[in-house]
Amino acid sequence: MFKGSVSPKCGFMAHGMRLPLRYSEVKRADKISGAILMAAFVLVFYQSTKLDMMYRNSPGPGFFPLWLSLFALLAAGVIVVNAYRHPVSSDRPVKWPHGAGLRRIGITFIAFLLYAYLITVVGFIVSTTLFMLFMARILGSQRWVSSVAVSVLTAVGLFLVFKVWLQAELPTGLLGIP
Repeated sequence: MFKGSVSPKCGFMAHGMRLPLRYSEVKRADKISGAILMAAFVLVFYQSTKLDMMYRNSPGPGFFPLWLSLFALLAAGVIVVNAYRHPVSSDRPVKWPHGAGLRRIGITFIAFLLYAYLITVVGFIVSTTLFMLFMARILGSQRWVSSVAVSVLTAVGLFLVFKVWLQAELPTGLLGIP
């Protein structure tokens, strides 16, 4: 078990290491980590412009890194802007998840691992549908009909984007269907 002590002045102390558990420290961490991520994604974006965007009427090696780095750059920018826009009203301790919230995080992590395994066994469409159905139910969807509909539409939509439009190979699994 992780041992440590709580100090009202400086947050959580563990093995001589201070973990940021106050909102002001989290905001500072958002500013720093967001700026570092922005710099990294600018570099990835720049490097991806040196690669071919198209190859034989399909996305080339530079297509995905360029767009992913652009979206990640925007996301990191939002983190930094929000850290500056919303000042800390009080320097109270951060409330970490516990109980049901912590269990939900653990179950989600295990579901990701199971999805990564199932995609090689039953293929992309079946495993993605099952994963999305599970996530919809665990995140609080009240109706089975809407959970199933969203799960099937998400799996089919992703299949159409990657297999049909981008002509990417998807895992077929032991059943032989993607």
